[in-house]
Amino acid sequence: MMDRGRILRSPKMIARRRWVRREERRRRRRIVYAVALVASTAVAAVMLSGSQVFALAQIEVAGARTVGTATVVRASGLSIGQNAMSLDLAAAAEGVRALPQVRDARIERTGPLGIVIVVSERIPAIEVRSGGRRWMLDSSGAPIDARRPRRLPVLIVDEPVMPRALSPAVDPDTLRGVLRVWRGLTDRMRAQAGPFTTVHAVAAFSIGQADVVLGSFDRIARKLRVLDLVARRVRAEGSSLLSLDVRSPGHPAATIA
Repeated sequence: MMDRGRILRSPKMIARRRWVRREERRRRRRIVYAVALVASTAVAAVMLSGSQVFALAQIEVAGARTVGTATVVRASGLSIGQNAMSLDLAAAAEGVRALPQVRDARIERTGPLGIVIVVSERIPAIEVRSGGRRWMLDSSGAPIDARRPRRLPVLIVDEPVMPRALSPAVDPDTLRGVLRVWRGLTDRMRAQAGPFTTVHAVAAFSIGQADVVLGSFDRIARKLRVLDLVARRVRAEGSSLLSLDVRSPGHPAATIA
């Protein structure tokens, strides 16, 4: 007869339970080791963040001509001694781009403990005059506090400008059109070019004593080619060009004396 006070277990069941208990103990040890590793890594990171071993040692500025090096560095928010491994270079470059004289900026690492801030400055592209005031604008229309280069196109704006306005409101198409004309002129013509005006969407400027009517800023290359050909012919004949209307470049109208 079977002894009612005893519970018989098969050897396989006993071995299985022992194996489960061993695996449970191993799993718990792995969890403890993982937690300890994470904690030690965090402590090491905190200690290293304040260590001078990884302190930023060098900040260079390249490309800055009119804006001061100290101004660029201050705008970046970076400083010698910061942890070089945790720098937010994208945010620093954005701070430099916010400077009025800066068109673009990027920051590169020079070794583990150095950086260089590469600046692209805004370049004066046009002078705008209105109400006795003058502004320098770059090719995008942004105002620039810079000296006027020797040769620069001049645009006269008749619209009133508020006394404290940083710059006049220039139509982007007009700005691009004037710059296209300026780039298309020969060096001789640029040296003699007078201010550009736009009245009722009719653009005009002068070359020496000759008034040139462009009309709209379409077919610029063809209109300037006609201007150059007419000017050359008039000079060859020993005459003077007083005016030229190239609104219809296929049928230019010239006044010659």
